[in-house]
Amino acid sequence: MDPIKLEGAGGYLLLDMNDFGWCHCYFADAANERRRIGAEMIFAIRKNLTTALTADLEPIEYIQGQHAALALKLQKAPSAIYVARSIDVTTLFLRDENAAVFASIRLNHEEIQKWLALLA
Repeated sequence: MDPIKLEGAGGYLLLDMNDFGWCHCYFADAANERRRIGAEMIFAIRKNLTTALTADLEPIEYIQGQHAALALKLQKAPSAIYVARSIDVTTLFLRDENAAVFASIRLNHEEIQKWLALLA
């Protein structure tokens, strides 16, 4: 299977699946420096990211001045992705195993629609 590349301002997520549905996830910044952020079954990644981009999730954290909800917790690294929304931008915050934010990806409405199509 070809990897899925989910792009936004600040970097992109790369979802690299095997034939059994297991997916290794990577974050890459604008300089294309890649970092493995964890792994999970692709159905769980698709479901959780789609929900995070379309539903009003209950914020549980305050990250970089924004109320954020947990979007996805990954295994094998482990990292977590949080989502925060404003009127015109959705921000995904990536946290490492020590709960430190190491990256963020900002998405406008058009980019969210592209992500949803790729995750379908």
